[in-house]
Amino acid sequence: MERDLIWMVYQYIAPRWDGLATYLANKGDEGNRKLYQLTLEEINKDKQQPKFVYTHLMMPHYPYVRDSSGALRKGNLFQSLTTDQQKGAYLQYLNYANTRILELLKAIEFKEKGKAIVMVIGDHGYRADPKQQSCFDTHNNLVAVYLPQRNYQYLYPSISNVNIFKAVFKSTFDSTLVFEKDRCIE
Repeated sequence: MERDLIWMVYQYIAPRWDGLATYLANKGDEGNRKLYQLTLEEINKDKQQPKFVYTHLMMPHYPYVRDSSGALRKGNLFQSLTTDQQKGAYLQYLNYANTRILELLKAIEFKEKGKAIVMVIGDHGYRADPKQQSCFDTHNNLVAVYLPQRNYQYLYPSISNVNIFKAVFKSTFDSTLVFEKDRCIE
């Protein structure tokens, strides 16, 4: 229910109730901070065997709760913004998100000395107005992959998220997984 209906709360209810807007923005920010800290802790644990660490940060994601310096934005973050204001808030949060992601990558690099497979993948790009953007536009997002053996032959510029893990498994483990047609799913 939360997955299917929360967007309605964000769009129709939170803009009218400052208390709810503040609560929702703080919960999202708190979730990001917790996941970030748990990821750092996992990275820094001594490992006895290979491990898989997955983190889904909601940065930069609406509502854009922080500016580029990391300061919390003030006011009801769910109230309507002009297109320029929304882009500005997004770009500020993007700068902050990039800083935090780079910190994680440096922690991984320090701990693993270049021996870890690292993937930074967005699940969607900037959504100014999803109704006016194509699926490709809203899902044209970041894909950055580091493979210790540097075998990137199965990764290609137009790869979509449906094939990224298959490409990494094929490159790293000589997997026989079959690639699907690249596509985006709304």
